[in-house]
This record gives sequence, C-alpha cells and structure tokens, in this order.
Amino acid sequence: MTPARDKFPVVTKRDRIKGVRDAWFNQYFKDGKWCINSYRNAEKTYHDLGKLDLGTCSEDDVFEVIGNHSWTYLKCDCCQKEVDKVVLVRGFAFDEYGPMELCHLCACMILKAFSK
Repeated sequence: MTPARDKFPVVTKRDRIKGVRDAWFNQYFKDGKWCINSYRNAEKTYHDLGKLDLGTCSEDDVFEVIGNHSWTYLKCDCCQKEVDKVVLVRGFAFDEYGPMELCHLCACMILKAFSK
C-alpha cells in the first residue's frame, strides 16, 4: 500500500521556488528549442533563474527574474487563501489542470465531515 505522504504529497512555497527553473524549462523548451514567451525571453529567463540560489532566495527574487508571482504562489483551492503549504489531491475531473491544492485547515475540515 502506498503511504499517504506519497499519494498526497505536501508542497511548500520553498518547494515551488526550488522547482521553478525546471518548471520553466518544461513549460518553454519543446522539441529541442525554446518556445516564444510573450513576456520575456524564455531562454534568458531560464539562465537568469540558474543564477539564483533557489534553496535560499525569496519569492521576490524569482519575481525579479520572471516578472510575476504565479510560479511560486500557493493558494488553497477550497478557501482561496494564499498559504505557505498545501497537500496535493489528485484524481478529480479538473486534474487536466493539475491536482487540487488544499491547505491544512480545509483538509482537516474535510476529514471532520466524515466524523458526523
């Protein structure tokens, strides 16, 4: 049986920051070449992200390179609040857009509903 922590991984803002360069590459490098990004030069942005220490830099440091916070922003899909940590819940109809992201409070409220 798969442990819950593997099936429902917890993701933090630091995790998003650490993974931003790889995510950028996966988004904008296809078939051996850089795709057009209407906001920034995708290849230059990738190299500029490589200059950051993603283990310690801030969201604002990433913002300075990319130009927005969408790559590091975490929001609970239930309460819509910005949070520092979410649990990823896969297997929903909207999974084509990615897993549902729930904060600790909303995940606890869901569990509490089962105890009624």
